[in-house]
Parts: sequence; structure tokens; C-alpha cells
Amino acid sequence: MEKFQTKEAFLSSIKMRIVNEADCMDLFNWRNDPVTRKNSVSNTDAVPLEDHKKWFAVKLKDPHSRIYIGVAEKNKVGMMRFDVEDDHIVVTTHVNPLYRGIGVGTKIMALTTRDAYEKFKKPIIAKIRNDNVASIKMCAKNGYIIKEKTKDTTYMQFSGDGF
Repeated sequence: MEKFQTKEAFLSSIKMRIVNEADCMDLFNWRNDPVTRKNSVSNTDAVPLEDHKKWFAVKLKDPHSRIYIGVAEKNKVGMMRFDVEDDHIVVTTHVNPLYRGIGVGTKIMALTTRDAYEKFKKPIIAKIRNDNVASIKMCAKNGYIIKEKTKDTTYMQFSGDGF
């Protein structure tokens, strides 16, 4: 971010693109980052590289999944993944640890939610650990509303309102 004079200038420079083979290791490293693992609702264990490579190869070809990478200048700042299930889409976010805490997650969600919603025409669900306040705020800023709370998880939904 050192090249940009302000956080706002940095965030406004972010562009999104669909992932490709060259992004495999970035997603692997972000997924296995300790903070990412702590905030995971499904699996807090580290993922072995060979398992990740197999998963990534499948996801690249999956017509029911769309993964975006956010790039500012030549720096990869985060990813958004949208996986279609029966009657909804599940969203997953990982921010490059070097860019946490400055609004990257909120920005990349804003840049991708509309595209995913329009492509798949289903509500988007975010499953968030109740103690992951940053992700709850990120979703709320992007038009997601709380639909359900369990002992451990907050479920937030985007239904196209506001677009």
C-alpha cells in the first residue's frame, strides 16, 4: 500500500478478475494463515498442499463455483468464492494477511456480489463465526442481513436488495 497516498486511493485501485492456475499458491497460503483458520466455520485445520491443488483444479472447472481475485497494482489482496448449492449461493472470503484491517474484504465483496448474484440468480449466504465481528460488519456494509444465529454461527443473506 506504500505506493498509494491514502487507504481510499488504495481501495479504489482494486480490480477483480477470475482466478487462474497462477493463483493456486496464494489461495493456499491465505487459507492456511492462522487468522483465516481461526475464523473458519467449517475446518480450522491446515490444508495439505496436495489436497489444496486437487481442490483448486476441480474448482477451476466447476460451473457452480466462481472465484475472484482482487488485485491492486500487481499485488493480490484477497479472494471471493461463490459456490452454488440447491437454493442459494455460499460466499467465502479470504484477505491476504498483508492487507487485513483496511477494508479490503468490504471492497472485494462489493466488487463481486452483484456479479455472482446476477450470474446465479439465488440468494447469497455468508456463514460467519459469531466472534468474527469484522466479517459480520463487512457483510452488513454490503447489504447482507442476519437471517439466523446459532450458538457458534451467524448466517447472513444477500437477496439482491439495493442493486
